[in-house]
Amino acid sequence: MMQSPKVTLFGAAGEVTGSCTLVESEFSRVLVDFGMFQGAPEQELRNADPPPIDFAKLDAVVLTHAHVDHCGRLGMLSRLGFNGPIIVSDATSEILPRVLRSSATLQFVRVEEHGAGTAPSFEVLEPAHLMQSSRARDVPPVVLFGHRDADRVAKMVRAIPWSAWHELPGGMRVRLHHACHVVGAASVELELEHGGARRRVLCSGDIGPFDNPLLAAHQWPERAPDLVVMECTNGHRSLREKDAVRTFDAVVHDAVANGRRLLFPVFALGRAQQLQQHFARLSRDGALDGFQVYLDSGMAVHGATVLERHPRLLAPGPQRMMLRGESPL
Repeated sequence: MMQSPKVTLFGAAGEVTGSCTLVESEFSRVLVDFGMFQGAPEQELRNADPPPIDFAKLDAVVLTHAHVDHCGRLGMLSRLGFNGPIIVSDATSEILPRVLRSSATLQFVRVEEHGAGTAPSFEVLEPAHLMQSSRARDVPPVVLFGHRDADRVAKMVRAIPWSAWHELPGGMRVRLHHACHVVGAASVELELEHGGARRRVLCSGDIGPFDNPLLAAHQWPERAPDLVVMECTNGHRSLREKDAVRTFDAVVHDAVANGRRLLFPVFALGRAQQLQQHFARLSRDGALDGFQVYLDSGMAVHGATVLERHPRLLAPGPQRMMLRGESPL
């Protein structure tokens, strides 16, 4: 018999991708996130080697949010023997199936590009210990799962309400707290019974800035958990959103005034919606002067429509706009 609850980190510990945390008690086993390792080719090859978990014995998988470094290996679950529920927030349930299918498509495209010799080339400039990683692009990329796998896993997804306890198979309970990171992102609180006592574990997931102009404020448990598993990639930095907005406005004003074009490479979820919001604000202020803005990402467009269907996830200003029938994006 297990002497105490056990938390095992299989990724995002000493590194910044591959989030995967196993929480066990004497009665239940729950996995929080199953993300991809990203970065150098050697890192990505690790994705084909699943952690030493008996997936068939998991009671549930709980997902913090639909970024690939947290959800990217969920498509492997059915092949690994898991057939239980995947617990997510309501907004994440609308995004996750598309993310998994898009990931499956991209994996096959990368294999085809490698076979045709048209794979994008790159060179790592820093940090120094990764400078040789560019040579590893000759290694064929791996296919972790296909579209049928993604569709099977999508049928396991179960959306639960925010801030309310939900009973999991095996006796553990879970509830989700808004994390202010991307649409649907949550911190996961688990309550488990062990040795006749109830213990609480909080897995933070990725936590957004406190002055996020688009998303509602963070939610926190009403009492301190017994253990916090914290994502802290940027924990040593003070992220000043207002400074970033001033810089963004200056760049756009300069481009409009001088007839220049701007190209913003962004992650599809989260950052794309923030840029949409800022462009929409400048447009309402008359600052764009006919300057055309194009969002070239089906996933980002889908994320924007999901966000508009969940106004309670918005900050007060954007939420008031939505209630007036206007879109902040």
